[in-house]
Amino acid sequence: MVALSGDKGMNFEEAKNLRRGEIIHHASLKNRRDGTPQRFKVNGKVKLWKRTPGRIRVPLKRGLHEHGYLTETNLGDFVLTGMMKKGIPFRPLHPMRSQMTVI
Repeated sequence: MVALSGDKGMNFEEAKNLRRGEIIHHASLKNRRDGTPQRFKVNGKVKLWKRTPGRIRVPLKRGLHEHGYLTETNLGDFVLTGMMKKGIPFRPLHPMRSQMTVI
């Protein structure tokens, strides 16, 4: 894994450039099975607001049933990997324990 944003987390410009199907990793949450960082797939279009330019919302998916959003409040919790993986299914793991905004 090649982390583009390092350990400091993702910034606003990197989040704006995310595309559907791109894989990002959580900076602190690890998988119980092997200790690797939990990965999330960008599941839709990046939403930006004209009235509040610092606001962002990116739909994320993890596993088969876990969905949430990357927002400006939890932006620093995620790290880019620089890898595009489309069509590769995720392994279902334990329920997510992060600060993602869950719908």
